[in-house]
Amino acid sequence: MYNIKEVAQAAGVSIGSVSNVINGKTKNADLILRVEKAIKDLSYRPDANARSLKNTKSALVGLILPDLVHPGHVILLAAVEELLGSHGYSVLPKVSRNNRDIERQCIEQCMEKRVAGLIAVP
Repeated sequence: MYNIKEVAQAAGVSIGSVSNVINGKTKNADLILRVEKAIKDLSYRPDANARSLKNTKSALVGLILPDLVHPGHVILLAAVEELLGSHGYSVLPKVSRNNRDIERQCIEQCMEKRVAGLIAVP
């Protein structure tokens, strides 16, 4: 897996220029083409964890469910995923198995991932 520094080297530009292209902060067509070609050639994917550290935000929302056996929980997961996905968020599903200790662990794991929000179903 390649990182942003390697993309910059392949494109012959700075890391800041790659960042500007990825974040849509430049209109320089030549720069965009060079960076996008390097991204494609290297199959580069931005690191979501690294981005959340820099931005102090993530596009991830935790969803804690008691189980995935109940059909309503699966329907809820699908609905939440569709709704949040339409706004650029991803869902991090967790299962508490109706256990408060496991639920606390799920909350801690979500917080470690720096989720933008948390939905807990009792």
